Amino acid sequence: SEKDLMDHNIVITDFNGNSAKSMGVIVVKLKVDSVSRSTVFIVVPSKANYNLLLRREWIHVVGAIPSTVHQVMVLWREDDYVEYIDADDTAFKVAGIGVLNSEKMLEEMGPCRMETFNQWKEGFGNKIKITLFPRNGFEINESSNVNQDGQEVANHE
Repeated sequence: SEKDLMDHNIVITDFNGNSAKSMGVIVVKLKVDSVSRSTVFIVVPSKANYNLLLRREWIHVVGAIPSTVHQVMVLWREDDYVEYIDADDTAFKVAGIGVLNSEKMLEEMGPCRMETFNQWKEGFGNKIKITLFPRNGFEINESSNVNQDGQEVANHE
């Protein structure tokens, strides 16, 4: 609870560059499968898609190898046993545009029509600059195109 937090003057910067004062720090006995370690957490007022962040120091001390690609963490235990811990993907199911929502939007997106591209590619070979928008589908960037060498050039219409 908030009464268990110890005062601290740490200022945190989020991913957008905004600064916020921490609510305090708390020492918690953190247990991840067979590994248990007292860990200091900085508590911040946030509506993030995750409950906590473990820094590099914790990861190295417990001998963990995180893999964001495979969504798994490997723990090397002192008895030479290897543990694999699968990631919890519930954060992606709750977030605004998470994995489930983005896949649904891509299913509803219209197809890419070649006749749309044919009007733009004359003089530019087969390379044009397009952007994929989850709600609108593919859109051609009308202010610029890409020439046959792959370089962006201005549209001179």
